[in-house]
Amino acid sequence: MADRLRIKQLIEKFNNVESFSRKELKEFYEKYNSELKETTFRWMIYDLKKQKIIVSIDRGVYSLVNQTYSNSNTTLEKKKYKPSVSKNLEKLYKELKKQFPFLDICVWETSWLNEFMLHQLGRVLSIIEVEKGFEETVFNYLRENYSNVFIRPTRQELEWYIYSSNSSIVVKNLITQSPLSNNSDIVIPKLEKILIDIFVEKDFFYPYQGQELINIYNNAFHYYQISLKSLFRYAGRRKCKELLEEYLQKIHFNIT
Repeated sequence: MADRLRIKQLIEKFNNVESFSRKELKEFYEKYNSELKETTFRWMIYDLKKQKIIVSIDRGVYSLVNQTYSNSNTTLEKKKYKPSVSKNLEKLYKELKKQFPFLDICVWETSWLNEFMLHQLGRVLSIIEVEKGFEETVFNYLRENYSNVFIRPTRQELEWYIYSSNSSIVVKNLITQSPLSNNSDIVIPKLEKILIDIFVEKDFFYPYQGQELINIYNNAFHYYQISLKSLFRYAGRRKCKELLEEYLQKIHFNIT
């Protein structure tokens, strides 16, 4: 397996770059196998991710896990988290702000989690968080203009209609003092908020539990700047600070 994946040569090839494309990765393996089939290549990518050799950082873009730069022998510098906001999400946010200009609104998409995961989920769930007391007002407005809009969905609705659909919209309550950021005039959650939300709302984010939750935490901390102060403060707001500490100890996760 290791010889087929050429792990040593792979690390030597991409150790001095921050990221590389799927095309570049395939060209690397085609040097050793000019008749490399697409199906075989897909399994190789799967094996590389499973062995934590590479990680997806965007669609069709990868980076080595635990990489060091050969010219400086230093670990990869962590980046500020700035996910790509899709045109659909941008349109949805601006439409809501035009309709409800004085309302606190935060938006994000579950597809942002794919870069941290081993198994990629093709379905997109748009999450609209609004200040408490206005959820139904926003829900009713969206329901008149969009399909597959939900509010306070049950586990059955999540399984049958939301995560089984290519795209859905869920309106939720925006927790006060949530860690938020502004991305091109669009208010989105900081990574600290996302990590806590998927941890504490296990039923709502059920596809992201188990080993995938471990993958998400490991990769998020490995590649991005995360404020522990902000993380645990928000965990306190969600009343899961002690549970989070226990969980991190259970999975032997070192956050120092």
